[in-house]
Amino acid sequence: MSAGVGITPILSMLSSLKDSGRPILWLHGARNGKQHPYRSYLVGLAKALQANNFTRRVWYSEPLPDDVRGDNNDALYHFDGLMDLAGVKELLPLDNKEAMYFFCGPQGWMQHVAQQLQGFGVPKDRLAYEVFGPAQEVISNA
Repeated sequence: MSAGVGITPILSMLSSLKDSGRPILWLHGARNGKQHPYRSYLVGLAKALQANNFTRRVWYSEPLPDDVRGDNNDALYHFDGLMDLAGVKELLPLDNKEAMYFFCGPQGWMQHVAQQLQGFGVPKDRLAYEVFGPAQEVISNA
């Protein structure tokens, strides 16, 4: 999962996993299509890897009139507003005890994502994140 410039390290992870044969779910939040880095590349990657269990879902908090919303990997974005994982809960590997959740983005967004995942019962040891800036706790101990 990524938001804003947090896409950069996640993009590297996606690149290294794309030939692994493992199912990949990538979730991203951006303000709109003009502020969605690597958008064309990622739409193309999703189309190319769709048969290889690659799924992407994107939220735009302030979509522009020419941003095309849809419900599949071909769409430029899928949801309006902030990332709400309830809308993709059926895609999350919540029953897979080996699944890891990696996320990178602004601190407030990462706290929001961590709270949602922990609310779904994902244990803290399956959550991995990267903070850009002073080290701060993102995941609650609850």
